[in-house]
Amino acid sequence: MSINSTDFGEIVINGKKYNDVLIIDNQVFDRTTDDTHTISNNESEKLIENNPDVVIIGTGVFGGLKVEERIKEKIGKNDELIIMKTKNAAEKYNELSKNKRVNILLHSTC
Repeated sequence: MSINSTDFGEIVINGKKYNDVLIIDNQVFDRTTDDTHTISNNESEKLIENNPDVVIIGTGVFGGLKVEERIKEKIGKNDELIIMKTKNAAEKYNELSKNKRVNILLHSTC
């Protein structure tokens, strides 16, 4: 699994274009929440369900996705949590996923 590129409104994974996504256990899922500027409880559960080594959250091109403290605590309790802008998050995912189990949420706009 490789994140090829990110741009405003677009994430390319293994050559296929997406908008906002979750990658869980090397499977890509479109985000289905109504408010893509926050992380839903369901999404936070998905991010930790397979006991990854690392969870990465890509907050968008300008960092517009806000990660609530309760979500940080929930994910960070058992997993390493990395929060950064989407371009950097994608690069970190590609680097870490070679040797670790990594789940990621990527926001593609603001």
